[in-house]
Amino acid sequence: MRILLVQSYLGRKEKPIYPIGLALLSSLLKEHEVKTVDPNIFNDPLGELRTFAREFKPQMLGVSLRNVDTTQIRDPFVYFNGMIDTINIVTDIFPDIPVIAGGGGFSIYAKEIMKKVPRIECGVFLEGEDSFPELIDKWPNVDNVKGLFLRRNNEVIFTGKRAFPEVKNIPFPDWESVPIAPYKDQLDAVGVQTKRGCALKCAYCNYPFLNGSGYRFREPGIVVDEIEKLITDYQLERFIFVDSVFNIPREHAETILREMIKRRLIVKWTGWYNERALDRDFVKLAVEAGCELFSFSPDGFSDESLKGVGKNIRNDDIIRVYNLMKEFPQAMVGYNFFINPPGQTFGALLKLLAFGVKVKRTFRGRLCGFLLGSIRIEPDTPIYQRALSEGFITEDTPMLVDTGGELKKLFYRPPNSVALDAALKMYISLRKIKHKIKPPREL
Repeated sequence: MRILLVQSYLGRKEKPIYPIGLALLSSLLKEHEVKTVDPNIFNDPLGELRTFAREFKPQMLGVSLRNVDTTQIRDPFVYFNGMIDTINIVTDIFPDIPVIAGGGGFSIYAKEIMKKVPRIECGVFLEGEDSFPELIDKWPNVDNVKGLFLRRNNEVIFTGKRAFPEVKNIPFPDWESVPIAPYKDQLDAVGVQTKRGCALKCAYCNYPFLNGSGYRFREPGIVVDEIEKLITDYQLERFIFVDSVFNIPREHAETILREMIKRRLIVKWTGWYNERALDRDFVKLAVEAGCELFSFSPDGFSDESLKGVGKNIRNDDIIRVYNLMKEFPQAMVGYNFFINPPGQTFGALLKLLAFGVKVKRTFRGRLCGFLLGSIRIEPDTPIYQRALSEGFITEDTPMLVDTGGELKKLFYRPPNSVALDAALKMYISLRKIKHKIKPPREL
């Protein structure tokens, strides 16, 4: 079978992110003729996708929606609309082709997307390394394949959950199907996984839903084999560890770093770090292994707001790590905070803004961003339940598309947000720091 795998068009020109999920699927479908394409790297995304599809003549289309969010509050549906455009480009040429959807963004809103995009015949729910190859082998008789959303008798049905795949058995991504070259010059575009799942309980986060609340580890030696192959065969100079948090559990991360140092790999990389689990010895080890950017996402700053977003850290941890990173001038740092998390107060926000000023001065020249974001309310998260209990949203509030001017309901605001908004406006006018929605950290 000729299968075309497409990373959904994002809807605007943005920094491309390597489609590691599709590259993994391609590596598992060697018995078929598979082509993988990311239109986001093209100058004319939809036009060049049309040409690509016309030449390949696929018999099945798989479309991955990485995320439904965006970095601009004025248009948070652009990724979803881009998926519709992606599907239409191919199906206009091949009107009878079966369309399979998947990806993290799809899984969060799977049933809603199936209802809103009738051209999707089947949806792969959560991780697809087991379900998608089985779907291909049994197509079109897939009613007994677990982990799928199907369209039957004008209704959307779910075939039932299936266990997450065992990551120890997953091969390397198919880097020939999805060339590295268009992505490799960026620090955080090409991803490497050391594990899946997250045992932390951040109130806004969907990682436990998407990948499970327990860890599934890849063997450290295999992880480093993958990095070494990327360096040797594809001249990769930079990558990101795409784990939700790299340094938890610490022992697993340390083993990988020591193996990288042992093999004398010359490569720069970044990852997301938890402050509570970070100390001088780990930072020193990471820097020696090539880490050039330490990204932190405390999200809250006061102990009350940290508790409100479900973090396992305290303000003391944030300050301790801030002081620690002063000792490593060769490393860049980046911070993400929420403006108005649960538990935020006017005084706490002022302290956060003052911390931002101090960070900009301290790490001048090596600060990779101090982003002030808003909490995107998504299903299957504690913040969704909190927003319901506070009356900020109802069960009928649309979370996927903007209907009836409900855009503001997609982003959580605590009851005392008026004072917080006033403080933020004052800060922006004085410091001229751009207010951004916190960008996603998904594959």
